[in-house]
Amino acid sequence: MDLLQELSREAAVIGPMVLRLLIAFVAGAIIGAERELHVRSEHGKGAGFRTYSLVTFGSCLYALASTYGFAATSGGGVDPGRVAAQVVTGIGFLGAGTILKDPSGMVRGLTTAAGLWVAAAIGLLIGAGLYFTGLFAAVLVYIILRFHDLFPNFPLFRRLEEMNREESGDKGADDP
Repeated sequence: MDLLQELSREAAVIGPMVLRLLIAFVAGAIIGAERELHVRSEHGKGAGFRTYSLVTFGSCLYALASTYGFAATSGGGVDPGRVAAQVVTGIGFLGAGTILKDPSGMVRGLTTAAGLWVAAAIGLLIGAGLYFTGLFAAVLVYIILRFHDLFPNFPLFRRLEEMNREESGDKGADDP
């Protein structure tokens, strides 16, 4: 296939590809903005806007390359699921690097690792053309990450707070 044919083939699908990339960026930005406000404001570190945006954007790029690039140049005999599987493997290494045990023995970074894992899945969804599903997933991830703040009177949270007070020996402000 000569260069002109390749450019013509790409021009035929550039609209949907650009739309998918923009939506993947927005989905990652939704999650990253929440992390930026919550984690960075409290701890000054962690994956934020840029990391989550890059993960969803990058996984969308892999999905697009798999769907439009490899399949078109190989005559259609390529399984796009193979690229998706490699994204999952790669994101596992990235996520593992965010999980650390601090000197007090507390494990930190699990939410960041899980968030990056989900962000990659969202990027793959959007790259595969599932726009609304990807954006809906991003909104749900935002709600999951902000659940404590959105629903502070949720019964489970009150019970956990009571248990934490009992463990620490703190009777609370309204206890005698």
